Amino acid sequence: MGTKDNFLVEMGKRLLYQRQKIGLTQEKLAELSGLSVKTIISAEKGQKALRPENIVRICQTLNMDISYFMTGEISNSNMLSSLNHRERVALNQIAEAFLSVCENKEES
Repeated sequence: MGTKDNFLVEMGKRLLYQRQKIGLTQEKLAELSGLSVKTIISAEKGQKALRPENIVRICQTLNMDISYFMTGEISNSNMLSSLNHRERVALNQIAEAFLSVCENKEES
């Protein structure tokens, strides 16, 4: 199996995971994204590369970051920009508490 094949299989696994995580069937994902069930099935199995516009459709439907879908890595800038004000305040408080613990350990 070549590198391209591994790439497609890994993308397919991420697609399958996200689809199941939010509770959609292949049929419902196909309907919501405007794609065929056959396209969804072959993408999940890593059998066929998706066209760029279909990647966008799937990611929008599944509310999945495109860079995560493509590479398996989360783009921090996209994740942070999607937080609402309350979530940003909570994240800031968590970060400050974490840094405080780190600073206290260094002083000990």
